[in-house]
Amino acid sequence: MTRILTSLQKKFTQGYARFHPTSATALGIKGYDGVFLDYSPSSYQSYLSEISILAHSLRLIKPPLGSSDWIDCRLLKNKIKLEKKEWEFQSHLKDPSLYVSEVLYGLWYLWVRPFSRQERFEAMMGRLAKIPDFLDQARSLLQFPVKVWLCMAQEEIVGLKSFLQDCEKELLRTYPREKPSIQKVIGRALKASKDFETFLKKNISKKASPSFAVGAAHFDFLLKTYHGYSQGHEEILKIGQKVFQEVQEELKETAAKIRKGASWESLIDAIKKEHPSQRNLMASYQKASRALKKFLLKSRLVQIPKGEKLRIIPTPLFARNTVPYAAYIDPPLFGKDLTGHFFVTPVPNTKGARAQEYLKEHSEASIIITSLHEGYPGHHLQFVWQALSTSPLRKLFNCSSYYEGWALYCEQMMGEVGYYDNKAKLLQLKDKLWRACRVIVDVGMHTQGLGDEEAVDFLSRNARMSKAAARADVNWYTQRPSVPQSYLTGMLQIKSLRHEAQRAWGKRYSLSRFHHWFLQYGAIPVPFIRKALKREGE
Repeated sequence: MTRILTSLQKKFTQGYARFHPTSATALGIKGYDGVFLDYSPSSYQSYLSEISILAHSLRLIKPPLGSSDWIDCRLLKNKIKLEKKEWEFQSHLKDPSLYVSEVLYGLWYLWVRPFSRQERFEAMMGRLAKIPDFLDQARSLLQFPVKVWLCMAQEEIVGLKSFLQDCEKELLRTYPREKPSIQKVIGRALKASKDFETFLKKNISKKASPSFAVGAAHFDFLLKTYHGYSQGHEEILKIGQKVFQEVQEELKETAAKIRKGASWESLIDAIKKEHPSQRNLMASYQKASRALKKFLLKSRLVQIPKGEKLRIIPTPLFARNTVPYAAYIDPPLFGKDLTGHFFVTPVPNTKGARAQEYLKEHSEASIIITSLHEGYPGHHLQFVWQALSTSPLRKLFNCSSYYEGWALYCEQMMGEVGYYDNKAKLLQLKDKLWRACRVIVDVGMHTQGLGDEEAVDFLSRNARMSKAAARADVNWYTQRPSVPQSYLTGMLQIKSLRHEAQRAWGKRYSLSRFHHWFLQYGAIPVPFIRKALKREGE
């Protein structure tokens, strides 16, 4: 790497962490753990000016196409463009949940990231003390709230109040001598949260707009700049529609292998009844993850770095509105700790038919698929390899078509190597159908005028999701344009790249070698890796 590129990456990383302190905590970059993001116009403009200077300096660097420096240079250019575009879209003026999430995750990451006892206390007290001013800033900036985001914020603020009480209990348990200062700062934070809740319900609810779509031009910008795609939204939609039809045929074929004459829908319903008890839910996920890791160590399909660890824990209360089943939080990519967190959303404390309905989403077959998607060899293993990268930009960029594409690719690949039976395959195909639905809904909502209620109906009908789960999914789609489509399109990109590597490497190709080669790039746009493969063959 050239000296100037190294310097520019360092400057950008420092500026990014300073402007995004909660992200810095998540990434494991120390020094910004006691503050929240400053959304004031002066702060934003200062940051944009700073990164614009870096973008100008990048013009002096012209590395060979497909080289390591070319990748890092392109990543930095695109990351700067994305930061600028975020300001243009001005989510901070429209999305109240942005502020609630900043507080929630800003505090939560302080609990799960590795800190000394004193560091954690100082950072927690610092952020807790800044909650009133931060939510005051939110009230002054929120001018054009989007209805669905306002509803999300109203639900999340309830979770924030509960989480603050949990923080108080944990702080008092860990730092009993600091009781007066802890109670004082928590009291002020709770009051500020209640005041913000009132503001959401009474002050701005009448201003709420139904419009959340970014539009075709912005969506295509994300496809090009974030995902590295040459296709626009219309081509992406056609891919989703094509796979949607193909997977339904695959579902019928697989159903026939399980029980001749049975529909795949009826078999899915039957498979869903084969689930662990409410009490054994977490243990079932832990068992599945241990079995997957053991299989990978024996088969050597993917290399597992030393020092990694996967914690399977209940989804925090505040996150259950947008995580109906499971999710994964990566290790601090700039830290030394290689511990990932696999969230499993517990079944609500209820009995009878209602509890059974929740448990159906955690069938024995689906636990296998979810565990390999979130853990081994999916998200957890991929992010562990990303954490080992020496390039700051390959830690920061985090392209969803890479990391979500990889996890979905793993679902299919593990079936190809015979890890699971036809029942699990049927569940995997049903989930692939869901990802095809995501392409259709993502493009539809942001470029074609599809409303969020229509999107919920489409998902519940075609992906066989409950209304509640579909609503949680759609809430997330509205905030992350182009990310929902990236599961399927990213997986297809990886499969295509694998075939290209097989042709290029010939006898030197193996599945294990491809996986190891691919994972060392970090979560960057897959088309960039294709350029690197082409360069290797020249």
